[in-house]
Amino acid sequence: MDDAEKQKLADKSLGEIIKDGFRLFIENYAKLILPLAFFHVLSVIIGVFALSDLAWQAAILRAKADSIISGYTGDPNQISQEEYDILTQSFLITILLNLIDYLIGAIFTVIAMCSVSSFIYKRYLGKPTEFKEEFKNAFNSKMIVVIVILGIGIPLGWTLFWIPGILIFVFFIFSIYTYNMEEVENPSKEARLISKGSFIKIIAVFLVTVIIIGAINFIYTLIMVSLWPVSSATLISWYNPSTRNYGMLILYELVYNVIQIMFAPLFICILTPLFASSKAQKDLGYPLKEKYASNQIRAKTSRQVEKNSAGRMFCPFCGHKILKPKKFCPSCGKSIEFK
Repeated sequence: MDDAEKQKLADKSLGEIIKDGFRLFIENYAKLILPLAFFHVLSVIIGVFALSDLAWQAAILRAKADSIISGYTGDPNQISQEEYDILTQSFLITILLNLIDYLIGAIFTVIAMCSVSSFIYKRYLGKPTEFKEEFKNAFNSKMIVVIVILGIGIPLGWTLFWIPGILIFVFFIFSIYTYNMEEVENPSKEARLISKGSFIKIIAVFLVTVIIIGAINFIYTLIMVSLWPVSSATLISWYNPSTRNYGMLILYELVYNVIQIMFAPLFICILTPLFASSKAQKDLGYPLKEKYASNQIRAKTSRQVEKNSAGRMFCPFCGHKILKPKKFCPSCGKSIEFK
């Protein structure tokens, strides 16, 4: 890719990036949906089998905790040590259940995005590429580092501290692309360098995806609740070891995850143009060039003031005539003292 093409990518606005992302989503949906849906379904199945016992224990403790809370009148001495222990256990086991569920989902999401990242990136750049070949090459030892950083780091950071999870996401989300680039020696460092200056855009791309999928999923859930109402008692009975029904649990999770599965390619399709644009900016040295250009403008303006001060002086910003040297222009108020 020559500098002219990089310049074109680097100059893309957020609106253009999102527009390109939707175009990628439409044009490549048929190829992307199969692997992304497969990993999503796999995460649901593994989650059901791995968390059913923990979910059952959480349901029992939650019922006891709700009973204690409903009878609480405001007197701290009313709650016994045993009841306090139940409330604490219910809270902790709920957090643990959500964390493990988040970890399973995040790990498989990262694997899914890594499996198609190289293909969709090359497609966006117009390079010749074969889906099967790129999919096969995506699975290598470097992927483990990406899984640890994004698949484990983000859930832990988000669940326990929030802000670290957001920072990990913003700094290292581009590692799903860089880890599979042969010319990159340190994928994590490269991802962080490329993301520099694109923090707001990364968050914006994420929010756009979440809002679109969330809005559609909200409508879909309202429809499904009326078509297939599942009471909490029925759901708990499916977790009960004596009446456990893995088939219904998996079906329930899949039915209520249909929208997430259908729109699984959306995020990486919008993220890819942003990565291409940010990488082009990094390759062109945008931060350095902007700093250099700013210094050049400042030096030029300073010389203009010095030249005019030999006779009469004019403000370099508004052109106002200044009879005596001053620090600020009496017309526009801007500083005309350059050091």
